Amino acid sequence: MSRSTFIKGTIILTVATLLSKLFGSIFRVPLQNIAGDEVLGIFSLVYPVYMVALILSVAGIPTAISKLIAEQKTNGEEANIQPIFVTASILALSFGVLSFAFIYLFSSPIAYALGGSSTQLALIVVAATLLIAPYMAVYRGFFQGFGDMGPTAVSQVIEQIIRVIFILGIAYFLVRQNYSDDIVAGWIMIGSVIGAIASFLYLRMKYQHSSMKPTSKTTYTFQTFKRFSKRILILSIPIAIGSITMALINFIDSLTIPFGLRTFGIDTSEITYFYGIYGRGLALVQIATVFATSIVLPLIPLLTEKLANKDMLGTKATIEKTFLMSRMISWPAALGLLALSLPINLGLFSDLEGSSLIAILGLSSIFTSLTVLSTGILQGLNFAKQAAIIILAGVLLKAFSNVFLVQAFGLIGAAISTLLVYLILYSINSLAIYRKVSFTIINLNSMKILFSSIIMASIIGLPTLFIDFTEWSRVQALLYIFIAVLFGMTVYFILLLLWKVIEKEDLKRIPIVSHLMGIIFKERKKKMSKQKGIWITIILLILASSPGLYERWNAEAQNNTYEMVVPYEEIYNSTADGEQSVDEVLSQLKAAGLTTVSLNPTTLSSLEKQGIIRLYTGSEIAEMLFFSNEGNAFEMDEDNYYITVPENAYYRNFLLESLDLEEINIAGVPFYHIPENADITQNTMLGYDELILQQIKSNNLNYILRVPNDKSITHSHMEQLVDLNNSETNILFSGEEVVGYPDIERMNSWTAQLTEAGFHYYMIEFSHQRGFQTLARNTDYNILRLHSMNLNQKSLDESIHQAVRAVKERHIRSIFFHLQTGDPEESLENATAFVSGVNAQMPGHFALGSPEPFKQISESKWIQICVLLAGILFTYLSSRMMKSRMIQGLAILFMASLAGLYLTLDKLVFLQAFALIIAIITPIFAVLATSQSQTNTISKITRQYMKAIGISFIGIVIVVGLLNGNAFITGVEVFRGVKLIYVVPILFVGLYLFGRKALHLVMQTKILQAEVKYWHVLVGILIAAAFLYYVSRTGNAGIVSDLELVIRNKLEEWLYVRPRTKEFLIGFPLYLLALYMMNKQQIIGKVLLIPGVIGFLSMMNTFTHFHIPLHLSLLRSFYSLLFGYLIGILLIYLVKRFSPYLLKLFKTRWS
Repeated sequence: MSRSTFIKGTIILTVATLLSKLFGSIFRVPLQNIAGDEVLGIFSLVYPVYMVALILSVAGIPTAISKLIAEQKTNGEEANIQPIFVTASILALSFGVLSFAFIYLFSSPIAYALGGSSTQLALIVVAATLLIAPYMAVYRGFFQGFGDMGPTAVSQVIEQIIRVIFILGIAYFLVRQNYSDDIVAGWIMIGSVIGAIASFLYLRMKYQHSSMKPTSKTTYTFQTFKRFSKRILILSIPIAIGSITMALINFIDSLTIPFGLRTFGIDTSEITYFYGIYGRGLALVQIATVFATSIVLPLIPLLTEKLANKDMLGTKATIEKTFLMSRMISWPAALGLLALSLPINLGLFSDLEGSSLIAILGLSSIFTSLTVLSTGILQGLNFAKQAAIIILAGVLLKAFSNVFLVQAFGLIGAAISTLLVYLILYSINSLAIYRKVSFTIINLNSMKILFSSIIMASIIGLPTLFIDFTEWSRVQALLYIFIAVLFGMTVYFILLLLWKVIEKEDLKRIPIVSHLMGIIFKERKKKMSKQKGIWITIILLILASSPGLYERWNAEAQNNTYEMVVPYEEIYNSTADGEQSVDEVLSQLKAAGLTTVSLNPTTLSSLEKQGIIRLYTGSEIAEMLFFSNEGNAFEMDEDNYYITVPENAYYRNFLLESLDLEEINIAGVPFYHIPENADITQNTMLGYDELILQQIKSNNLNYILRVPNDKSITHSHMEQLVDLNNSETNILFSGEEVVGYPDIERMNSWTAQLTEAGFHYYMIEFSHQRGFQTLARNTDYNILRLHSMNLNQKSLDESIHQAVRAVKERHIRSIFFHLQTGDPEESLENATAFVSGVNAQMPGHFALGSPEPFKQISESKWIQICVLLAGILFTYLSSRMMKSRMIQGLAILFMASLAGLYLTLDKLVFLQAFALIIAIITPIFAVLATSQSQTNTISKITRQYMKAIGISFIGIVIVVGLLNGNAFITGVEVFRGVKLIYVVPILFVGLYLFGRKALHLVMQTKILQAEVKYWHVLVGILIAAAFLYYVSRTGNAGIVSDLELVIRNKLEEWLYVRPRTKEFLIGFPLYLLALYMMNKQQIIGKVLLIPGVIGFLSMMNTFTHFHIPLHLSLLRSFYSLLFGYLIGILLIYLVKRFSPYLLKLFKTRWS
């Protein structure tokens, strides 16, 4: 096997194993979401038993076969390959049947040991995989023996994908059918069986069509079986023991750690929980050792071949190169895991429990990967027995060290034990290898790799020292990890290149990396150096302004409390039939998750509805007294009001204090008379009913005071509001105006009084109350976003989904809902189900309670200046596409003028105009700047796609950096010109690509004088209708079909936030297809670029909705870019595959 074949095989298996492990790890999250913790728990208990049986049955076979085949090829004895294959097949089937029979026959006691009979069905079903997997391993070993790692890699991925799809699909179906947890957990294991069958069928097909398929003229006898089975077993058994290194050590952990924790003082009931925390770190260590695991498979036959040829120098070089490659991957992975242990723990496991444990285990993966690799090298050097003995000694050492260290230090002791044991095992393995082959254990390049890893880990880990991750959500943590990993990888590989650990030639062997390095190292012409300098300046300016974006990210992360609000008046009306009291209704809603009740001011009309008073006009009193002797005793004013005196003393005092009343007696009945000159109506604000407020508080609920813009409001009303305030009381204005409006001086005076008392104000989403923007500016935007909804308008599920989306995606922190009208009992049931449903479906990082406004985001002038300068330079670079120095100069002058006007006059409109221009030119620049290069291969198309993404995100960061602060994230101030973003880039790109040709066509054909036919009009109408439909969908009122709504909801359910349809289904795929077609049919490519710009303009639009959390916009764009890329590549494949047939059909039809 040549060195290039070894490297290629290593890369193929590394990618395949990584994909397999990722699928095998990540799918547990949706499994838990679908089936719950009990099913996931049964799965987690049963699967390790299956894995131990599988490793013991299978692990040594592929390596043994590949080693034997390599030997026979080297010795010129190819005739022995077919008997080796047949012998291995017989052994594999035997091992599979025996393993299945053992688990099946002893499933009951095994299930009992695992925790109960609920695991038995899962054990039996998953054991059926053992009937297939060993035979499948024979084919993998056969191909590896010939140096072909492709079938092994593809079969691994096929097995894992099919397995995951069927597990999740079966779980979803069975849960919907309401099957018990043990039934669900048992039958989802069929996914493992089906995955193994699919992988086996693929390998069988490859084998049947392979030119390497062995043949033999000799008769296969029992002596043949005996001869080769002995050799296979001698090789495979030690290899199996070596391969089970981590599994055996994990098994020892499961026995000794609980014992040590009991001795340490942990209660028995908590041991399972603590071991689960330990398991978090173990899962991450397995991912960090992926490269070392995959490199062993092609390494063993390569070493065997070199030893057979007595090529000791080649053997030494291979060992040194392999260790170097492993260190190059595993060391930065381990130190990166150490540096990012906090966000990784939060992002993957939802909390920060055990982060120090993960850090230590992450560090141990340095030696874990080297131990796995060095064990494989020993096997390749024909020291398989010695490797097995060392592993068994390590297992014993792990058992003793666990007992001692866990008793001394608790769970941290187990992590320290893991670190020390793998360090010792690696050291012993290295000495054993050195005795056989005198290789350099640590060379200069290894030290450079170590220092590069330390520097990289320090850079990405430093921010975590200043971030309070307890306030972050899982999504934010995952996005931080994604950004940190990308940045860390860039820093790491730059250091390796600078220190000449790797050369360009090494990276060129890796397909994608070779193109990325081409971007970095390709010699540019002198005219490009200026452009590079400008890009570097822009990036430095953006980095200098990054503290502003960090403040926004942090403010959004910490603001995670929401409330559920219902109007008191509607609660009271629902109890009018007397079947339930107000207290009973409030108690029921409180139990479901209600936090707050809103209360309108008391009026004469509201008191009458509550039965506290009766309200009469003078004419009504006169009619009642018409036939009595008292009829002429009084002079009645027909338009004045007469109020019965309340029985409750509180309400008597309340009325007397609120109104100027006269007490009179009519026919022996006391009344309050409102004087003729009093400007009082039934709806005049009297104040707030403190008995109702006491009732709300007695049910442990908060209250919101609703304030109308009533002309009768006086300073005494303001004083009552101040007196009623507590730390959790806020104000919601009624109607379309803020109190005091349009008298701005009066409005400012009253709201200042309320603000000083500690009130915050609610801004109603999609409602524009006059005067509110002024109020928000006066209070530094210390407001709360409220979403008002009516439970009459949608179904229960739709209402719940609407409320959850509002909180999750739009910074809504108050859900104000109106009760369903109709039957009171049904209305209450609906409200209770709504409240409990919202709380159940709300993402875990949100909490019920009393919301607070966002923390203040500082708007430093120097940050704004940095972003403005970056925007001016960005505009200049984009204007260079026009090839006109005058246009370039005007662009700089215009943008500089806008920046100067804003900095001088401090008028927000200039900043909004500046941001609008950046937002418009960004998608234009991204598309046109990347459509000129030769893109005739997928790698080149991918390179241009990444370049377009980079340009887009620079423009996005500039826009977000310009319009940063509480004014925008609260939605009071908004980005202006959304429609222009959706229209101008498409028109500009179209004119840029076809403007001259269109003008020439018009001038040449005199199209304005041409005859107009019906189909011309029809085409024009269709284009106009399509354009109007496209524009209509840019706002909140866009028309969406029921099917699209269902798809949207499912995407949100699966992905947390859905990608935009116009991005991942239209814009990005058509852009990629356009790049491909530019080198095939340029006209078609240019036409496709026009709708291709939609993806980039829509992505810019996503970030101009500042009331959407920044991390959600990033996640949504990531999904769109990823799915759009995959669909785009699929489109390219389909065009490439079927275009010859379509072209042939076209020629036949029209020839």
